[in-house]
Amino acid sequence: MQVKKEEVRQAILKSAKKLYSKNGYANTNMNAVAKDANTSTSNLYVYFDSKLEILYEVYTPWLIEHMRNLEKEADNIIDSTERFEFILNYIWKVIPSSDKGFANNFIQALSTLRPNEQYNRELLFWFEEYISRLIEPSIKEEYKKYIENNTLAHIISMTFDGYVLNYRLTKSKSNRYDADRADEIIQILSKLLIR
Repeated sequence: MQVKKEEVRQAILKSAKKLYSKNGYANTNMNAVAKDANTSTSNLYVYFDSKLEILYEVYTPWLIEHMRNLEKEADNIIDSTERFEFILNYIWKVIPSSDKGFANNFIQALSTLRPNEQYNRELLFWFEEYISRLIEPSIKEEYKKYIENNTLAHIISMTFDGYVLNYRLTKSKSNRYDADRADEIIQILSKLLIR
C-alpha cells in the first residue's frame, strides 16, 4: 500500500484547478494534471478515483466560499424584497461569472458523465438547502411549503445551471439581453413570492 502525502494531494488539486480554469474540464485530462503536479498519472489514482472526484474536491470549497460570501452580504439587507433580489442576482449572475466562469467546469463534467459513472448529489442537496435557508425569511407564508421541501431552491439551482452555461456561451459577446432577462425574471419572482 502506498503512503499518501498531503503535499502531493494538494499539488494535484492546485494543478487541476489551474488547468480546469485555463482549458475547461472537458479539455483537461489526467495526464496533463499529473504532469503539472509533477507526479505520474498512476499516482493520481492513488489519491483520487477519477477526474470527476478531483473536480468535486476543487469545486466544492469554491462554491461553499461563494455561498458564504453571499450570506454575509445578504445578512446586511433588511428589506425582504431587496434581500431576495440580491440573493437571486448573486446566484444567477455573480457566481456564474466568477473566476472566468469556473462553475462551467461542473456543468461540463456532469454533461460528459458516462452511464456507468456515479453522480454524487450531496453538493446539489447542500446547495439547495443553503438557498432555502437564505431566502426563507423573505418568502410569503403561503409559499413556505416550497421552502421546506426545497422545491423553490431546486428551481433556483436549475436556473443557476442555465446561467452558468449561458455565461460560457456569451462571455465573449455582449450579454446585455441575458442580464436584462435575468433582472426581469428576478422582479417577477419577487412580486409573486415576497411578503
